[in-house]
Amino acid sequence: MRPTTNEYVIEIGKSDEAFMICWMNIQTYAKLTNRAPRLGDFVPTDEEGNVLEKPDIHSLDHSIAVALNNEYQAAKDKVIFAGDWKVEPLLGGAVDIFNKEQDWKVRFDEYGDVIVIAYGKYPYKLTRIEDLPREIEFKNGVI
Repeated sequence: MRPTTNEYVIEIGKSDEAFMICWMNIQTYAKLTNRAPRLGDFVPTDEEGNVLEKPDIHSLDHSIAVALNNEYQAAKDKVIFAGDWKVEPLLGGAVDIFNKEQDWKVRFDEYGDVIVIAYGKYPYKLTRIEDLPREIEFKNGVI
């Protein structure tokens, strides 16, 4: 389960790291969890926020395949949440993403900003990563 900011501070305080390193880690975590979730935090997106599909490099010219694959891998590296999120486009450019393993749905507007999150049938609004359900975990290496 993803730690709250308080839990993270307590845990990092137990480490053998130097005080300044601990302090910098706490600041980084607080900045991350206090910002709004973005579509690119869940699935690979391009610079404009459009969802990227894994390119079929076998059906493309080599130079195009390499460029598309590099763009996809760079976007995939920017994803911060674990899980197999499926994308469902909606009218007007909005998208829903689903994590069927946990029954979570997140709706983003056409600009890639979160509108609402729902577990099962119960929707609620949020403005920070900290407000996401703790079951939505960071992928390895994010913190």
